[in-house]
Amino acid sequence: MPRRAVVLGLDGMSSNILQRLMEHGKAPYIKYLVNRSKVRELYVDLSFTLVSWSSISAGCDPGKHGIFNCLLPQPYGELRLVTRELLERLTVSEIAALNELRAITINVPISCPPYIRKPPRSLRLDSS
Repeated sequence: MPRRAVVLGLDGMSSNILQRLMEHGKAPYIKYLVNRSKVRELYVDLSFTLVSWSSISAGCDPGKHGIFNCLLPQPYGELRLVTRELLERLTVSEIAALNELRAITINVPISCPPYIRKPPRSLRLDSS
């Protein structure tokens, strides 16, 4: 039987509120996963969502992955939004993909632009 892992992050959601939602039938799919899984709560003590998700995604602290804020100061006082290309470490999903394991990342703030692990297949259409 294949081993699988799901990491479900609900940014800003306390486990107490989630538990009440499941008890009242408001989160049936999450309840389904919880009832069939080993569940662990992760508390992240970082002030910005983007920094927190960068740390979770890369498995290390900001000093190692290089993301400390949502905005990066540029010359002449301009600010640039931080994107995936500035993350100095591979993410857990990328490491899984490089090891030929299936990995999906959905709506994680630091996941753009996506990491491309193989060249795209030919776009040639078959005439048959």
